[in-house]
Amino acid sequence: MKNVNLKTLLFFTLQFLSFSLFAQKHFNLIVQLPQGIDKGKVEVWLEDGKTLNKIIPQSKAQNQLMVTGDYYSVYAAINLQYAAEPPIKTFANTFFIQNKPAFIKFYPSDSAEYPFKNYLLQNARDFKNEKKQMHDYAFEERRKALDYEAQYGDKIFGRDTAVRNPYVKLTNALKEKELQYIVSHLNSYYSFYSFRSDIATSRIVSPDSLLIVFNVFPNKFKYSDEGNFLNQFLHGKQLVQDKGNAVDFTTTDINKKKVALSDYKAKKYVLLHFWATWCTPCIKEIPAIKEISDQYKSKDLQIISIALPSSKYADYLATINKLQMNWINVYDDDGLQNKYGRQPTPRLCLIDKKGKLVYDSIGVEKNDFQLNALKERLKEVIGG
Repeated sequence: MKNVNLKTLLFFTLQFLSFSLFAQKHFNLIVQLPQGIDKGKVEVWLEDGKTLNKIIPQSKAQNQLMVTGDYYSVYAAINLQYAAEPPIKTFANTFFIQNKPAFIKFYPSDSAEYPFKNYLLQNARDFKNEKKQMHDYAFEERRKALDYEAQYGDKIFGRDTAVRNPYVKLTNALKEKELQYIVSHLNSYYSFYSFRSDIATSRIVSPDSLLIVFNVFPNKFKYSDEGNFLNQFLHGKQLVQDKGNAVDFTTTDINKKKVALSDYKAKKYVLLHFWATWCTPCIKEIPAIKEISDQYKSKDLQIISIALPSSKYADYLATINKLQMNWINVYDDDGLQNKYGRQPTPRLCLIDKKGKLVYDSIGVEKNDFQLNALKERLKEVIGG
């Protein structure tokens, strides 16, 4: 009876949350760049409380960018990036704004190497003190991870587990140290943001433990739209982990047709493909997915691609046509993403005819663009 009550409570909790999401807000930001900066090389990324998307700013003046968009979180997190050629140092920083017109002005710097060094914020925050405190708290763990990166470079992401595994341990130790800081600073929005964007999406802590941490945050964060969405995500992550059962869903594809996972039970294997047009590794994998589609479409395999939003829907349609993604395509379904414990793209999940999750690319070697691990699993469960 206890298990039934818990499941019933979870069901009604998720149903309630589905009705409460989400109140969309709008932001306007003007960025005045330092002199001598090529604004065409400035990238702007928006974390809106649900997804991370690259957005295209408008040019307002010779050295100004105008950025607008919608968000659901307490703050819209705007990440500005500038990949420069030496001697200028690469710049990346995240700023937090709300629905008041915001302005970021970069002043001339006394260092040619660091043109983004000095800036003025109006109706914007950078949580500089909290960032520094967290950085200092995990300084030793970060130093070890960076030293290892400097020593082994791209070999970290290769096939050699003797090189990769120690790095995974070092980065996990860094995340664990940052989580310790977060738990001791629960009243800070930056702690909540870091927990949502960095810790909750990692694999260092079980979903059950993540939910425990989530529930000790103040109500102002926990019951915000951002908090409700994170709660759904954590429950989705928990359900996926539970005995390897695939979570049922109903969605609508780009042709306005209803698609339900339950429709394929006992009939077909299903390959869920989570991706985005702006995700370079995703694009590199699609030829291999098409190869799998051609090989297995007569062997009861249904591919369903679920795309994160693109800057323009027309660009998304052009991409799937160009890459000949001739299977079921779903666009911008946050609920489906959450049910599978929203993870970084690309991600591939293979579900057998009994509804069991028999393969998940999370944790599989990176840069396996030929999808050799998935192909081996397909041979095992379907046959070659």
